[in-house]
Amino acid sequence: MSGARHTVSMGIIRITTLIAVVCIVLFIPLTSLSDDLNDQVIKAAHRGDIATVKSLLAKGADVNATLSDSGWTPIMLAAGEGHTELVKFLLTKGANVNARDSVKNTALIRAAVNGHTETAEFLLANDAVVNLKGQWGRTALMLAAQYGYSGIVRALLANGADVNLKGELGDTALSRATDNGHTETVRILKEAGARD
Repeated sequence: MSGARHTVSMGIIRITTLIAVVCIVLFIPLTSLSDDLNDQVIKAAHRGDIATVKSLLAKGADVNATLSDSGWTPIMLAAGEGHTELVKFLLTKGANVNARDSVKNTALIRAAVNGHTETAEFLLANDAVVNLKGQWGRTALMLAAQYGYSGIVRALLANGADVNLKGELGDTALSRATDNGHTETVRILKEAGARD
């Protein structure tokens, strides 16, 4: 009797295992492999690992993949970390230079807020829209001025940044620079026509 029970138990275990495997296969999203590649390309871009980014794109990762919670793309993360060579490569692969994250920031805004002049200049030379407003209605110029990044402020002004645009709180590039004591930046902005 116990042999028959053992055979029945083994049969039930095999059927249960087969059902579990079938359910797993059926319920795994078809995009899971692509999602894994996309997550990996985003992480590699943040690290500035151009070789890994190239490999992952060749395997099918999306050059414009986004992190679900923030909306950050590979180019935004690379720009924010000052990985200019990677930004250049991503643009050759079709990265959207003006993509916006969940709070409306762009690669240019991320480069500006982190003080990456070379990256900001490259983005400007490759169709980044200079006056797009990001979080709290602030532009790249407002954020560069806030942190006293005079080189970026000059580059943005040379590329048509509106020196008197206002953010959602009524702040301007001049008020951001003044409030933070960046006298050189204040001088540059006033020379460009900034008004109190």
